[in-house]
Amino acid sequence: MTFFRWTGFIEELNQKIRHIFASQVLDILLLVLCVDLSISMIARMDSTDLKSVIAFIFCYISSAVAWYAMRYKRKDINSLLESLKRINSTFNDKAINVLVFVDCCLPVIFAAIYTYAMSETEVLSSYSYGFDLKHYWVARILIIVKIYFYYVLYPSTTNIVALFYASLCWCCSVHINMLTKEIDQHLTDLFVLSEQVNILKRKKNNCDILNNIQDVFSVPIFFIILANVFMCSAITGGLLIRNDRKIPLPMRLGLTYYLMNAILCVFITLWIAGRVPIEIKKFKDTFYKKAQERLLLRIANTEELQLKIDFINEPYFELTGFDILPIRRSTIFALIGTLFTYTVLVINTDAT
Repeated sequence: MTFFRWTGFIEELNQKIRHIFASQVLDILLLVLCVDLSISMIARMDSTDLKSVIAFIFCYISSAVAWYAMRYKRKDINSLLESLKRINSTFNDKAINVLVFVDCCLPVIFAAIYTYAMSETEVLSSYSYGFDLKHYWVARILIIVKIYFYYVLYPSTTNIVALFYASLCWCCSVHINMLTKEIDQHLTDLFVLSEQVNILKRKKNNCDILNNIQDVFSVPIFFIILANVFMCSAITGGLLIRNDRKIPLPMRLGLTYYLMNAILCVFITLWIAGRVPIEIKKFKDTFYKKAQERLLLRIANTEELQLKIDFINEPYFELTGFDILPIRRSTIFALIGTLFTYTVLVINTDAT
């Protein structure tokens, strides 16, 4: 979890000074980037782009809020990772580090391609506040740096947090699935009270971790999904009211990358995290079925009957974003409907 130490998402007892310094610099840098982007976008927008520009700016603001929400919960994240050991989770640090490294390299590649492909005049007008920078290489370096950090704030930061969240949810869902298979493989007459209690205790450890995930990621994941929805809205709305041929090719490539990333980030996050309630339901149905078989065979005692009643009355757990957005696979279709509605509203507004 190297990246999370450098960014300050994980707070350790003997934290290195360079990690503390780097995380504080990033906190300030993200705030400066939001202000810089807002000024740049507002300075060069026209009346037809107003809605798209506002949505684009709010995308970056939402990304920054998600970052600061993660930083606020840094102590809880450390304890959350420790609690994963109780369920023998297969949390693959190396795979996550590789994906994070790739995600951090993409902004460098896109910044270089974007700057190289566009003419000097177009780039300067977009990223230098209208000032005439006479030195060619100074202008190029400034633009590459700005574009790189724009991509770091969004989508790199949101992708990494979403990856972390999805990985934790995946570990929990896999563990619940293992418990479900274990129940299913038990012979009915051997599924005695001690076995039932043992499985339910392990299930409780998993639920405790899920509650910690909900506590840590509820706000960040909501704003990450919100940021991606804003980005989809900004791009689709902008393309509806502007002539695609007037948009320079590098900018079109950048917008395509933004749009594809936003769609995939939301889809993959909700699809993986949405597996948790599905596995919980499977576990509950399988446990109930096995306990019901014992009752029908009249080999269950009074204590088992009471345990079954308590299990049935157990409150239903659901991951949410800010207690507003349910983290389920069906939410994908709800968000698609929201974007479709936004598109229709933009068309109707411009038509009138």
